[in-house]
Amino acid sequence: MKIEKNDYQGKGYVIYRQLINDTFADVFMCYLGLKRKVREELIKDKVINDQSTLFGHIGDSLLKDCYSLYGDALFDTIMLKIMPTVEEFHKKKLYPTYSYARVYDHGQKMDKHLDRDECEVSVSMNLGGDIWPIYIEDLKGEVREVVMYPGDALIYQGSICEHWRNKFAGKHCFQVFFHYVTDKYKHLVFDERPMLGIPYSSGKKK
Repeated sequence: MKIEKNDYQGKGYVIYRQLINDTFADVFMCYLGLKRKVREELIKDKVINDQSTLFGHIGDSLLKDCYSLYGDALFDTIMLKIMPTVEEFHKKKLYPTYSYARVYDHGQKMDKHLDRDECEVSVSMNLGGDIWPIYIEDLKGEVREVVMYPGDALIYQGSICEHWRNKFAGKHCFQVFFHYVTDKYKHLVFDERPMLGIPYSSGKKK
């Protein structure tokens, strides 16, 4: 584990190398890939329709063709386990809202944006695949290109630090996000779900 120069309070982000090790990152990447394939097979066999979110979904407000997995029980559990580490940087008590995993494909891009209130404090973790840098504009207005390898994480204040990705030149990139709030948005705990691990919220599009 290696923390790059820590100025989280001043810049609004910190890069944490190997927040999880390569083996765990690879397991989680394979799990996410399998979830995607299971969804495709269940739709093919007409067990579920393409609107079901139980095994993930295609498209959201940022990427219309991207496979995404919201509120998965495994990823929500990891979100809880790493929360004390994130609290060490943010210096405030945090509450979990939701996890969100994506499999990015060739040619996709992420426009410059801020996250919603439920993502007051976020972790973007690379699980594997091809390298795809993320860009973040810090609290001082400086832009940083962040290259992450499996197990690396960007801990950042997503609702006030704009971030984006340029057009993806690789084949696939596997990423998972963990989102938290402070007392300011405590009413948004679990993203208004009754508990963690439930793969949907109050009908809101992510």
